[in-house]
Amino acid sequence: MKHLLLKRKRLAGLFTIFATVTLLTSSCKDNPADPRAGWPKEVNIEFRVKTPTAAMIKADIIYNNATGGRTTLEDATLPFSVKFKRTVNLRDDIAISGYADVGGTMELEIRVDDKVVSSQTFQGTTLVTGATAYVFQ
Repeated sequence: MKHLLLKRKRLAGLFTIFATVTLLTSSCKDNPADPRAGWPKEVNIEFRVKTPTAAMIKADIIYNNATGGRTTLEDATLPFSVKFKRTVNLRDDIAISGYADVGGTMELEIRVDDKVVSSQTFQGTTLVTGATAYVFQ
């Protein structure tokens, strides 16, 4: 009798461990705390370059495009804006840089799904150069 009771306790203990492991591993698949949940995803990206400086009418601009590659524009007319959709993964990054050979002020802005995620202003007396980036998280 004692032997049978001991066997039942062991089986109950093993079942409890098995059930706990099963519940934990199956619940991790859709765990909202998992930072990878919801990735990859499609987002709308917009890059903007603007200036209040009247003499700064053009700038060289480099940005990450819809395919993840780089687009380089020489003498792009300011203000400048480009929009596109792109599928991104967790920790992907996007960036834009600008260069103008005229002194003044230049603002670089990144928007994701119509929200400003990065905005920086750069100034110079004889030229202006700057870059800003955003990492998806």
